[in-house]
Amino acid sequence: MVHTTHGHRIPNSGKHPAPTHIVACGGILKCEDCKNEVLLYWRSLKSTDYQSYAKKLVTDYVISHLDKSDEIPAFEVYVVWFCKILQNWKVLLSTDLPDGMYYEVTYNGEKKETYVDAYKKFENRVIPD
Repeated sequence: MVHTTHGHRIPNSGKHPAPTHIVACGGILKCEDCKNEVLLYWRSLKSTDYQSYAKKLVTDYVISHLDKSDEIPAFEVYVVWFCKILQNWKVLLSTDLPDGMYYEVTYNGEKKETYVDAYKKFENRVIPD
């Protein structure tokens, strides 16, 4: 994981050694320096790295839907499925949070638009043959 200079983890940034010191600045949601460093990190991704871009969008979505009074939990976004056909692509993702959410990120190359759909898993039934 990559960390800000204040020692806060940038979600889904890979695996790196933990910082030795963390500044009590409010983290990536409240500290302007940390927010800017997170933005710079995500902007550094190449535009052709579709799966990383999709992970970034889901990370932003998850963080924006957390209770604002809670500390951001450590979580990872992982790719379940990816497909690219011509100028279009789709990524199915989930997180290791115990919330049952599932995400679909679709890029429409014709319109140059990206769509994020969020789903909640309610049940998994086995239907015997």
